Amino acid sequence: MAGNASRRRSTANAKAPSLLTGLVHDEVGDLLCPTHANKRGRRYRYYVSKRLIHPTGSATDGWRLPARELESVVLQAICGFLRDELRVVKALQLTDTLPDRLQGVTARATSAADELTDGSQERQRQLLSTLAHRITVTPDLILIGIKRSALAALLGRSEVGSADGTEELFTLPVAIQLKRRGVEAKLVMLAGSGRPSAPDAKLVALLADAHRWVDDLAQGRAVSVRDLARQNNRDTSEVCRTLPLAFLAPDIVKVVLDGRQPLDLTAHQLKRIGLPLRWEDQRRQLRFSSTIPV
Repeated sequence: MAGNASRRRSTANAKAPSLLTGLVHDEVGDLLCPTHANKRGRRYRYYVSKRLIHPTGSATDGWRLPARELESVVLQAICGFLRDELRVVKALQLTDTLPDRLQGVTARATSAADELTDGSQERQRQLLSTLAHRITVTPDLILIGIKRSALAALLGRSEVGSADGTEELFTLPVAIQLKRRGVEAKLVMLAGSGRPSAPDAKLVALLADAHRWVDDLAQGRAVSVRDLARQNNRDTSEVCRTLPLAFLAPDIVKVVLDGRQPLDLTAHQLKRIGLPLRWEDQRRQLRFSSTIPV
């Protein structure tokens, strides 16, 4: 019985593993613990200040943050950092590195960012626990402490720059707004703090495929979904998941092309989300506002 209970508690068997377990603290140093609530058959995950779960004394302040939003902001910030060659060079003090070696480092950094974006939850958790020493949430900032030695090892460097007394951690500040409703808060990542300046190339390519394939069917260049899959060397199921995206609301498409989509909306997720036909329902499901500024 004890062995079975241990397996059930493991991260691999959890319905939605909490990627930041043990890493996140609030502004007073209290650990934010993963927890969840069930409402009308749906499971909602949160990170909650430990003092709210195990009250001590008269303390009533603390944070209750939606897990999905917090994880998305952290992932987006670290991915943006890994894809930014200048910040990687600064973090590892590689200003004197030969160009060919630097190219290898930045290629591995981009590959790690891709794994954080599209990898399994287990792999995302592994990378986060490897790179992040501590994540601190304050009312206007999230401070992500990156272990420079771990970053160097991940990117194929045996040592970190020159020994000039630089601290072991490289801190990524992410500007946010925390809108409180009691102890629960909605987390909003501010523009320019970790979001890539360019649109998501994979999302743009996915929408382009969807529109091109629908046009191929309409113009008779392909006679069936199977024919489309054969012509484009794709799996039939992938084509079936992609085609409905040609009917996304135009304002949603423009937001994606501008790179202003929600932080956690990836090409992998969009293909599997099961979009409704009504544009208003699409906006609601994808967590866009009812009127999107264009």
